Amino acid sequence: MNNNEAPRANLQLIQQQLADATEAFNALKMQPHESLRDFEYRVKEHSDKILALKVAEQVQLQLLEQEAREAEAELKRKNLLIYEEKSPFKIRGWRPINILFLGGVEVPIVSRFFSKNKPRYNSGKGFHPGLMLLGITEQVSPAVLDLLAKSAAALGSFHDAKVALADQGINVSITRISTAVRAVAAQARALRTNDPSLQTLELKGRKIVVSIDGGRIRIRQDKKGKKTKKGRTRYKTDWREPKLLCIYFLDAKGNVDRTIPPILDGTMSNVNEIFKMLCQYLSMLGIDSTTEVQFISDGADCYWKRVHLVKKAVEDKGGKFSCLLDYYHMKGYLHQMAGAAKDWTKKQQTQWIQKMKKFLFSGDNASFVKEVEKLRKGSRTKSILRTAGNYLLRHSKAGRMNYAAARARNLPIGSGVIESTIRRVVNLRLKGASVYWLESTAQDMLLLRCLYKANRWQYIEKQGVTLKHNAA
Repeated sequence: MNNNEAPRANLQLIQQQLADATEAFNALKMQPHESLRDFEYRVKEHSDKILALKVAEQVQLQLLEQEAREAEAELKRKNLLIYEEKSPFKIRGWRPINILFLGGVEVPIVSRFFSKNKPRYNSGKGFHPGLMLLGITEQVSPAVLDLLAKSAAALGSFHDAKVALADQGINVSITRISTAVRAVAAQARALRTNDPSLQTLELKGRKIVVSIDGGRIRIRQDKKGKKTKKGRTRYKTDWREPKLLCIYFLDAKGNVDRTIPPILDGTMSNVNEIFKMLCQYLSMLGIDSTTEVQFISDGADCYWKRVHLVKKAVEDKGGKFSCLLDYYHMKGYLHQMAGAAKDWTKKQQTQWIQKMKKFLFSGDNASFVKEVEKLRKGSRTKSILRTAGNYLLRHSKAGRMNYAAARARNLPIGSGVIESTIRRVVNLRLKGASVYWLESTAQDMLLLRCLYKANRWQYIEKQGVTLKHNAA
């Protein structure tokens, strides 16, 4: 058979299989002694096959369209269809490839195959740009790719995702799920700089709260040197701190506005990167002179040394900016000072803490500072009274403890939202006994888990053509 006739012959085969499957579906009847549950599963099995064949028919038709071939040629002309090492592809004719569709049904598709040279073509090294133009990567349809990655992000492990997918008739390996996570994460990263859902968000008169915090996970790194007796590479599993950001929106009463999904994101990189990401998100939002943005966090110095970057990003767009030390974190230091006070009874400690809280909530920060200075006076350099007192004075004098003003403007005084985010994103998915991650995989999972928990999965943009493709 002429190679150019292969896709048309495959289309006819798919159409015949679709007609046969449809006829078999219409003839389905519940058998004697068959339970309704078993009949439902039998119907689903047939409907999944019809779905896969119908989509495969449209894919094969699209690949036969003149526009698709012209698009491939244009990409090749612009030298966009390249490998990492910048080697241009050449068209090597049509080649069959099995594609996995929803329901777990694989259907052969005949597509134009690009490869660098004849020996690589003969060994199957190359790729199908026409399929990539349709969003088909890693030999799975876009819907299956999305489902694999979403299952991995939602469930407790890759194994749990594999079992859940098998229940839906999609039998795939953990490696294939991991590959889908990597592919979808690459698409999702585009949202950090170009998210239409954020750019069109109406924020006039809105109050926005932003927070940053860190968690703990273990990263696996190979060790240099001698291997084990079984020939395995030795490795270490050091603790690392993934850093997460949270941007959420308030209603007129100061409650979290559930109609607008929050923005969650994270990185395994350093603190500079998370602040860069936060500023990028703020630059996409329609902040104006009527918008209030509050930064709230715990007392980590690395955050407060960079809070001026957030202030600049907000004020450059005309917004109002304020920052606040987490009240409950601050209160812990009050308890430390009261507990370290010499010869104080429990009652005296409680009375002093209540008095300090009253100063803060009445806006009398001057009296608060005076009392802290009085209690820490004469304490040793590294004593609890000195270190806790210095901490409270530093943040109070920097204007980060204006809790009375925050309450008057219906703004939160605690960072519970970001603490909850750390638990739901990191602790319940990436952290666990004997759970170790490669840094690149942890980075991908962190992003996808954030999108899933923020209910923003639907905003992942399908970016179309992948400009770089690793050689098979």
